Amino acid sequence: MPSHLIGYFLLLIKERMFVYDDREVIYMLTDYQRKILRILYNYKGGRRRFPTIHELTVKTGKHKPDVMAALDALVVAEYIHWEDRSDTSNIVILEGWEREAEKPMLKEALPLNGASNIKYWTEY
Repeated sequence: MPSHLIGYFLLLIKERMFVYDDREVIYMLTDYQRKILRILYNYKGGRRRFPTIHELTVKTGKHKPDVMAALDALVVAEYIHWEDRSDTSNIVILEGWEREAEKPMLKEALPLNGASNIKYWTEY
């Protein structure tokens, strides 16, 4: 387990990922949900319309129930608002990127030998 997640527990329930410790629970997007969100955001910016459910299935390689589950999860997590679910053109994007608090924290990489590894390149 990565050292930045020591003391935290990962939990995956029905396509929803949670990171929690004894103080708080943080909802995290799965990779597939993040992919759907980015497709929606970029598609709207490039083509000035949202992709249809069929286009989402083609772009993600998943079936319609998987796409609908991901869209439902995005609604629950309040990344999108989708009141009339008859068509994807009714989607309103509330947040186009994953929230900073929910992003996985990456620890900065330390150099292997001191401040730099210049000896490798200058000494034979």
